[in-house]
Amino acid sequence: MSNSKSVGIAYSDPLLNGATLVQPTPTAKTTAVTLTLADMQSGIITATQSSGGTVAYTLPTGAVMDASGVFSVNESFDWVLMNLSAAAADTITLTTATGHSIVGVAIVQSVHVSTGGITGASAQWRTRKTGANTFVTYRIA
Repeated sequence: MSNSKSVGIAYSDPLLNGATLVQPTPTAKTTAVTLTLADMQSGIITATQSSGGTVAYTLPTGAVMDASGVFSVNESFDWVLMNLSAAAADTITLTTATGHSIVGVAIVQSVHVSTGGITGASAQWRTRKTGANTFVTYRIA
């Protein structure tokens, strides 16, 4: 079996009695940022900020997504955004960019007991190419 495996691609490992996924080191963010395709394709983005308020994580534009990777229409990939920030006010809002829209709740609460402790402090997303320079990111969990 080759050692070169794609992120998120399942492969069978007889020693583990089933399929496993390749997961590189998660991408870590600490301030408002425009995400890159590489960030998203790492599979897990952790966020630890202490601004005392909501910060925006902006999706890359559809044109940047098309230029950064090779996607056919209806191809998609999944990724997770985990908000590890401690204060209740330290929320993250995923924001749109030209050619890249969002379906679902775009706010990810912090791990504080009064917010993320109740509703969860992570979100799973599926990003799908819908046309030339056009992507939709769906909140799926």
